[in-house]
Amino acid sequence: MNNVYLIDALWPNTKSQNFLRNFSIIIIGTILLAISAHVKIPIPPVPVTLQTLVVLVFAMSVGWKISFITFAFYLFQGTIGLPVFAKPPYSGPLYLIGSSGGYLLGMLLASFVVGYLARICPEKGLHILVDAFYQLTQHLGMDKVRLSVAGYLGGRDRSYFREIERQINVWGLSASFEHWGEVNREQKIRFLNSLHVLSVPTIYQEAKGLFVLEALANGIPVVQPRHGSFPEFIEATNGGILVDPESPAAITSAMLRLVAEPEFRRQLGWQGQEIVHNQFSDEVMADATLAVYQKYI
Repeated sequence: MNNVYLIDALWPNTKSQNFLRNFSIIIIGTILLAISAHVKIPIPPVPVTLQTLVVLVFAMSVGWKISFITFAFYLFQGTIGLPVFAKPPYSGPLYLIGSSGGYLLGMLLASFVVGYLARICPEKGLHILVDAFYQLTQHLGMDKVRLSVAGYLGGRDRSYFREIERQINVWGLSASFEHWGEVNREQKIRFLNSLHVLSVPTIYQEAKGLFVLEALANGIPVVQPRHGSFPEFIEATNGGILVDPESPAAITSAMLRLVAEPEFRRQLGWQGQEIVHNQFSDEVMADATLAVYQKYI
């Protein structure tokens, strides 16, 4: 029989040594993941760790079953307090709901999760994002991309959303699509931290775009059209990528870059999170408003 994976050639499996062999591979894998997370290559403007390369090579060398167990065990080690993650605090359950949580959890399923958080209606451009989602699956594979949608759905837009669901089903992507419905604050935070990127490609020139700040506050980068308030947000936060309006191809191109450059994607999230917390918090906005009143009253 031909060897399926590299590990089968390097360490042939036998019935008598099956458990010991697999257990040893899992332990070695978690050690490699922990070490590579701390090995940084100072390539400007975004530092790179070796962990992404280790994840890819390890998965191709041992297969998905052992890889899944290895990555799950690695996350368990970090969750219970072992300092195996890439940045402070290096461990703990809260790390998994921070800006790197989506990346780490994504190692388990190797799926890139795209999110939409806004009112579900034509003017917010969900259909444009759905077209980009389909294009991503053509580039990466149907099982490598997921689309998660959350937001209010009014009566007049139900037929619009049904048509979107119908199209997704025609493409055979229903298993990769998740509709969260309308979410409260706690659910919104959980939703955002399940994503790798957020995009709400509005057709009109959005004047507010609160969802951008909400995503960045949770360390999730954004891909937004180059109009309305979005250029100002991106310039102020360095937390996302601007693309041509009403262009699924432009969104696809930007997201393919975020898939190919995970360190760049995480850097956008970190930058945006830091600036939003420092410059757009309730306290900062309240102080700025009070300063205006004190100046003119």
